[in-house]
Amino acid sequence: MPADNHWDEVLPGLAPRVQHEDVVHDSEGQVRRLLEFFELLFEQAFLDFHKTERNVRTPSSARVRRPIFKGSLEQWRNYEAWLPSLKEALGPDVLNHYPLVQS
Repeated sequence: MPADNHWDEVLPGLAPRVQHEDVVHDSEGQVRRLLEFFELLFEQAFLDFHKTERNVRTPSSARVRRPIFKGSLEQWRNYEAWLPSLKEALGPDVLNHYPLVQS
């Protein structure tokens, strides 16, 4: 069983799956999907989070001030030479859930 199926088995239908790449490529669609799951209304501020003027006191405070960007999606490739043993340990069941990591 792939590790990411744990919540599907323990709490079926109670934990929506969110994949980072999906959020980066379709932020609005993913936000709307999650809000619908939790029966909440959409507000444009969810997509414009970086425009907030409120104080942010976390280590990611500078990041909160910038919109979502795609630039880091491929950074894992810098370490690809060191990934074969990890890919082997994870096995095809897990890797098939994450096709972006296959290449």
